[in-house]
Formats: sequence, C-alpha cells, structure tokens
Amino acid sequence: MRETVKENMMAFNAPAPVPGLSGTSESPEIIDDLSSLFSATQSDTVAGDVLEILDKYALALDTQSYPANLYAESLLYMVYWFHRLRDPVRKNGIENCIAKYLNVDHQSAVVKALLSDQRLKIQAKQRIDQGVMIRKTVDVLVMRDGEHGREFLTLDRTFFPEGMSLPGGLLRDEDEQNEIGIPGNIFAALRVTGSKVFGSVRPEYGIAELEGRKYYFVRNEAGKEARIYMDRTISHGYRDHLKDIALPSDPRHIVDTIGFLVEITETEGVEGRWLPESVITTPNAKEGTFAFGHHKQIAAALIAKNFTKTRGASHHEWIRETVSSPLDVYRGLRTRFESNHDNPDTPIPELLPVVEYVRSQMMLSAIEEKCRDNAALASMRDQLLHKLHHVTIQNGPMCPYAPTLRILFEAVGFFDVACRIEEDLSTHFQKKYWYRYEELMHRIPEVIIIPTFDNISATDLMKIRGAPIYFIGVSTEPVYVDEFWQSPLEFLIHDLNHAWKMMDMDDRYLQIQAKLGRDELMNESNKFIREYFPGIAIRKTDTEQQKEMKKLKKILLFEVSHEDARPLLPNIVTEALLEDEGYEFPDHVVRYDESLNQAYLEKRTIPGITALSYVRHKLQHGFFDQTDSQNIQIVSPKYRTVEWIVRATVELLTEMGAAIPPAVQAEGLTEYLTRQACSRGPTILHSPENLDPVVGEYGDGTIIQA
Repeated sequence: MRETVKENMMAFNAPAPVPGLSGTSESPEIIDDLSSLFSATQSDTVAGDVLEILDKYALALDTQSYPANLYAESLLYMVYWFHRLRDPVRKNGIENCIAKYLNVDHQSAVVKALLSDQRLKIQAKQRIDQGVMIRKTVDVLVMRDGEHGREFLTLDRTFFPEGMSLPGGLLRDEDEQNEIGIPGNIFAALRVTGSKVFGSVRPEYGIAELEGRKYYFVRNEAGKEARIYMDRTISHGYRDHLKDIALPSDPRHIVDTIGFLVEITETEGVEGRWLPESVITTPNAKEGTFAFGHHKQIAAALIAKNFTKTRGASHHEWIRETVSSPLDVYRGLRTRFESNHDNPDTPIPELLPVVEYVRSQMMLSAIEEKCRDNAALASMRDQLLHKLHHVTIQNGPMCPYAPTLRILFEAVGFFDVACRIEEDLSTHFQKKYWYRYEELMHRIPEVIIIPTFDNISATDLMKIRGAPIYFIGVSTEPVYVDEFWQSPLEFLIHDLNHAWKMMDMDDRYLQIQAKLGRDELMNESNKFIREYFPGIAIRKTDTEQQKEMKKLKKILLFEVSHEDARPLLPNIVTEALLEDEGYEFPDHVVRYDESLNQAYLEKRTIPGITALSYVRHKLQHGFFDQTDSQNIQIVSPKYRTVEWIVRATVELLTEMGAAIPPAVQAEGLTEYLTRQACSRGPTILHSPENLDPVVGEYGDGTIIQA
C-alpha cells in the first residue's frame, strides 16, 4: 500500500527577496543557483575598498586559486564579526584569523587598518545584512549499484566555482508540513532529487515498502523512483563557523547544510558523472575533486554512517513512530517492563541499531588511525567493543535496557576522548550536570531514555513533551549547540540535563496539583499538542507574516516547554508568558571549592528571567543561528523585534484561552509584555545585529545591570 501526493514543481532554491533583485510571489524571478545570487548581490565598490587597503600595504594575493573579490568577501565576514563580538578573547581570534589568511603578523599595520576603518565596518555590516543571509540547504548523495560496486552521482558545474558537486538546494519553510508526513529534511532531499536529478516538473512523493524495508520516495512522470530507505536515513550535517570563514567551504554563501543518501535503480536519462565508492572515500583523490570543500566530507560520512549490519532494522522508523504517537510508544514500553516486574534490565531490541551504529563508527579509518597512534585509546575501544558485544549476545537478552544505555553512553565518552586528542573543548555540562544522569537512570522505567542518532527537530521535541520519553543525542563528533562547540559527551550531558529538568518540572507540577495523576497529565498534554500544533504548521498558502508569526509562536512554546522544561499545557504556557521579571525559579547547581577537589550541590531559588526576555535575547543575539548571520528560516530578521515577539505572544495567549490578571489589564497587555521582553536577560556572547527601537525606548535590563 502506497501513500502518494503530487506537487506543482517550483524552483527549489528560489532565494528570499534581496535588495537589487525583483520578484513577487505571483511571478517570482527565480535564481536557479546560488552562484548567480552571489554575483547579483556582489558589491564591487565594497570589494574595491578592501583591496585598496591591501594594495596600500603591498599585500600580494594568490589569485590562481581564488579570485581577488573572494578574498574581499572573506575579509568582510571577519571585519563584520570583529565589530559584532563582545568577548575580547574572541575579538583577538578574529585578528589572528585575518593575519593567518593574509600570512602576516596579527599586530601588523594591515590588520589594524582593516579593523579600524569605520567605513569598512559599516559596509561589512550592510554586506552581511543585505547580501549574505545564511540559508539552510540540503545535499543529496545519489547512489546506484554499478558493475563493480556502489557508484555515486556528481554534477559538473560550468560556472564559478567550477568542478564537481552534489545535487543540492535550499530548504523551504513548508517542507515540514507535507501531506505525506515525511520529515521535513528528508522531504527536502527528495524534492531536490526530483528537480536536480530527474528534472521532474510534477513529482510524486510517498512511503512504500519492499522486501520488508520501508522507504520514502520521489517519483518522476516516467515512473522512476529515488528512495531514502528508513534504515539508511543517517544524515551528515556541515556548518561553517567563525574559524572556517577564512577559507569558505562555499564562496557564495555561508554553509549550513545537511546531507542524505538517496538510492535509484533506473538511471537512464540521468545526467552527471558516476564515481566509484573508492574515489569518494579516498582523501585527496584527484578525480574526486569537488568545487565545494564540504561535499566530499558529506559524501564520505554518509557512506560510512549508512552501511551497517542492521539493514532492515530501522531506528529512524522507531523515532518517527515515537514522535507521531508518543503516548502509545511510552505505554507499550511500560507494559513490557511491567511484564518483567519493572526490571531495568528488560530487553529493548529497538536499541540494537544504535549499538550497531556506535560499533560501526568505532571501526572508521579515522578512529583506526587515532588508535594506532594511541595505545590507551586503542585499549579503551577494545574494552567497549567487548561490552557492546555482551549486550547483544545472540542467544541471550538482546539489549537489556539499563546496561545498554550505560555502555552506549560510555562509548560516547570514548568518542569524546578521541575528539579531545585534536580539539580543546569545554567540559561545562560535565562539571555541572553529571549527577542528573544518575538520577534519570534511577527513575527507569518510569521515565524512558531513547539514545538516538536520528534527525530531531524542535517540533519533534515538543510533540513528545506530553510523555516522559526523552531523546538523547548520540554523536561521534563535536556538535555546535547553543553558541558553543560541544564535544560528544558534552552534547550527551546537555540533552540529559534537559531530560532531567523536564522530569523535575513534571514532578513539581504534580506535587502542586494533588488531584492530578501522571496519566491524566499525559493525556491532557498530548491532547493539547495533538489539537494545537497542526494550526501553527507552516503551509505554502501562508503569507510572509503568517509564516513568521507561526515561527515566533513555536519559539515561545519551545522556550516554555523545553528550555524552561515546563509541562506543555495551555494554563502553564499562559502562566509562563505572563510571569513578571524576578519570579521565583527553582535551581540546582553544583559548585566546587577553590582547589576543585570537592563538589557540593546547592539547591536554591533564583530570580527568574521572563520567557519573552529569553526569546528576545536568543533571537537578536545569535543564540539560535549558530553561524555568521541571522538565519531567515528560524525567524526573518524583520520579525525578531520586540514588537513582533509581543504580537505573537498576544495571539498565543488568546489561543491558550488566557485569563489576563487585573493588574496586567490595568497597565495594558501589550505594554506589560513589552516591558517583560525588555527586562533582564541571560548572558549571551554576541551583541545584537541591530538595536531594537523598543529596547532603545525601554532600556535593556541586561545591559543596564552589566
């Protein structure tokens, strides 16, 4: 049985309106590739100013590899960030980046000239604001079975930058809300495949099954299919960050992309070059030179991650089922535990693909190389491989729950050590929140922890908030989250900390609501999520304002239910959005003595920061964006102001059926919420892109306090 839907094909990478480019929603001027967007928004005047400064100090550029204007673009990125960052250490890092890029001393006159030129400072900001908005993209690694093994499709670019590339394009806001229910990123990958590989005008999408393997598909008008199998949905993300800007992965825009493996059987009429797996996975292979530095990395990673022993055992399918029906999955697991006397060692075979994934990542060539050079790391890996085998004994209990979780998390510690051999990464979460991991483990099976390497969106996290099921990210490499590069173990503890906070806040709510049982709480929360969230899903027919208001509402709900960890219920959302600055908020923090030899747990109540202030700070100070400019797919910069945040809050309160307190009514709801949005906020590294006019009027509680 297949579910299908047809779609009118639109240009998959049509950009947002940019100054100097005409186009309307009725008859858009489609730019078919980002290279043309780069050229269209290129400012020769600004580039000329940069090159003039370099020429003044007799700097010679190697224009054999990159054109002179590209050097100017890269330097503009760095000038922009130097003036945006507050932290002196990070500002010094910019100086070092520029010096390294130009092959000069960081205290040289040319570096000082670039960073002290006020005209260039203004031009750099305008360049970023008007011409280089980061856009999330998707790249697809298309595979076929060739005569001598697996082969992969590349496209030849005939314009700058020339060379091979993977098929790719921009993500759309409405990808997440397709009629089939395909996860947004995967739908985007299929859409790009239909357009770039099949050249389809009216593609058909669906979900099907073949020989026990379920898959997502896109089908062209001739009936040819491209498939993403559910047991091969492991993606690979790549983002450019500050340290990478000096040598951009893609000179046309800042890269924030995700790659997926797509399989096709009928390749007649497909244009491009098919490369054998050996070329894709061999570093520096001449015949495998890509125009963009990140494409080969994505291709090699997708091959390494998607071919394990567990073909047909779909971790992705289990995660999607959990997101779609969290209460059913939770109660099904609880029934299994109850039938085994709530033994935490109850077998949960759904964890087997995670075990196999971790085991396969331990055998990658990069890890092999590190183990050859480090006997202690090699010994650690051997011990963990033995442990992983012992929780998957063929004629024994398959994946006993608690032991399997502990060994998987221990394995993440191995990857953490492997990363730290080469990178200096923070241990912030490990120092503060490790004890919460043990407290969570002691609550099994009342709470369910699901380690996952699947793609989890903010919407997914909110959809499962109504049940005590917690997704915990299992990564084998550093992940950029909440403004920081987090090592594998840091990211794990980061997620466990969120899980603990949700468990704790549920407990506190149930203590206050003595007549409400846990089952009733789950039923009410899931009913609200099921009924409310379809209404804030972005659709093709939405106007720009409707789309951005829906995004703002999602961010407000995410702040309340995930970041603040409160139960997702209308009355709780109302209470959180109407709280005044300085309300009492429970906080547990681990502190250390001066010698760092002794830790102690301090349980305290602290003055709370309002949800609106958190949202304003995170939107305006680069908390969500993760890269070097504001991502319009999170919320368009135009709608990140206090005015729009308050408008979205007022609408959300109306939809929650909120009863506005008399004191708030007396002041005026908009006035009250505006004041709360401008109140004291969290410490965030980046200064705002633009001074919010409302903050200019009301003041910024955080800046005043500092």
